Amino acid sequence: MEMKIPPSLKHEHGELRASLDIAARAVGKSGEAAREVARLMGPHFTREEDFALPPLDALAGLAGGRLPEYPAAIIAKADRLKMELGDMLKEHKAIASALEALYDAATADERPELARFARKLLLHAQMEEQIYYPASLLVGEYLKLREAKG
Repeated sequence: MEMKIPPSLKHEHGELRASLDIAARAVGKSGEAAREVARLMGPHFTREEDFALPPLDALAGLAGGRLPEYPAAIIAKADRLKMELGDMLKEHKAIASALEALYDAATADERPELARFARKLLLHAQMEEQIYYPASLLVGEYLKLREAKG
């Protein structure tokens, strides 16, 4: 059984990765800063796609009153997110610092497109913290409650 990430989130991560790859090829301080962001983001995106985002694929079905086919697998992913949430948030702090450095370098290098990208990535991380991660945790908790009711 393969759990997937909602296609819109998968696409967004792909777009962010592609933009980051382009930014990392920039010369000067902007490029150096973008390469540091890429170094931090790569493993973080992998972890998110492994366990933090897949529970969200069940969200629309649950909202429509349908239970997912493999609730135990979704619960396991949500439980792993709960266990590793502190580390994920620490990674976000390190990434945010690197993005601030990218913003500053891009501003100094007169690369407004890279400065905008740094802000966009910061907003993405905030959305994960404020919406995606909590929603994934709620999906897991809801499914646990449903299982307990039998």
